[in-house]
Amino acid sequence: MMPLIFSHDPAALACVCRLDPPTRYVIIRGGASPGDLAFARNLGVERTTKQLPPAKWAEIRALLRSQELAVVRVGDNGDPPVVDADIDLRGRTDLS
Repeated sequence: MMPLIFSHDPAALACVCRLDPPTRYVIIRGGASPGDLAFARNLGVERTTKQLPPAKWAEIRALLRSQELAVVRVGDNGDPPVVDADIDLRGRTDLS
């Protein structure tokens, strides 16, 4: 089976290859856009409704690891570290 390559940017692809990603992995993002987060905080809550609580992320991560899947975390620098990821790329990647 041929791998699917989604990036049209050779430099971005080379950056990912240097990370030596595991064979089986899941990419997650547990954050929200800054505007959504600011709106939620103006309402007096710490997270948006689309964000899962940390306990649920721990449960999901345990399930993924039981299936021998590594967790790769993406997102912004300001995203909370809710998941103990195998590879944490928050603030280090773009859409490419």
